[in-house]
Amino acid sequence: ITDQLIFGESNSIAVRVDCSQYEGWWYDGGGIYRDVKLLTTNDCYCMPADIYVHTAKNGQISITADVTNKGEQKTAKMALIIEKDGTPLLKAEKSLALTGEKTAFSAQLQIHSPALWDVDDPQLYTLTVLLNGERETEIPFGFKDVRFDPEHGFFLNGKARTLNGVCLHQDLAGVGVAL
Repeated sequence: ITDQLIFGESNSIAVRVDCSQYEGWWYDGGGIYRDVKLLTTNDCYCMPADIYVHTAKNGQISITADVTNKGEQKTAKMALIIEKDGTPLLKAEKSLALTGEKTAFSAQLQIHSPALWDVDDPQLYTLTVLLNGERETEIPFGFKDVRFDPEHGFFLNGKARTLNGVCLHQDLAGVGVAL
C-alpha cells in the first residue's frame, strides 16, 4: 500500500470482505479469520514470518532468518536477545554482508537447563530481533521433548498425553483450522 499512503500525514485504511460471490465449497461463512496488521519497515528489514526458532530440550536454539534489502545498504548488524520472564539471558550480535535482495542469516545459541514448556506449565522464552538497532519483532518460544510411539501414543516431556481436536474446513477443503 506504499503508493497509496501520504507520509507524514494521518492515513485511514479500510479493509472490506466481499462474500457475495458463490465460491462453491458449500461453506456459508465469510470474513477475515486472521489478525490483520500493518507493518512498516526500513529499506533493510526482516519480516516476522521469515524468522524461525528451532529448539532442542538440551537448550540448543537454532535461529534462521531472511533479511530483505530493498536499498543500497551493503552490511547490516543483527542482534538477538533471549529473555525469560523479562530477564535477559543471552545476547548475540552478528555482522551480515548483504548479498542481493534476500540474505540468509543463521545463529546457534545455548541456554543451560532450560525450563520445558508443558500444557500445565507453559514456560516460554522471548527472542527479540534487532536489525541495525531497530526492533524487528519479538517471538515467543519454548523447549520441549515430543515423541510419538505407535503402541503407547503421544508423549510430551516423557509424559503420556491424549490429543483432542477437530478438522474444521474453514479455509479450503482438506486444509482445516487448529482450535
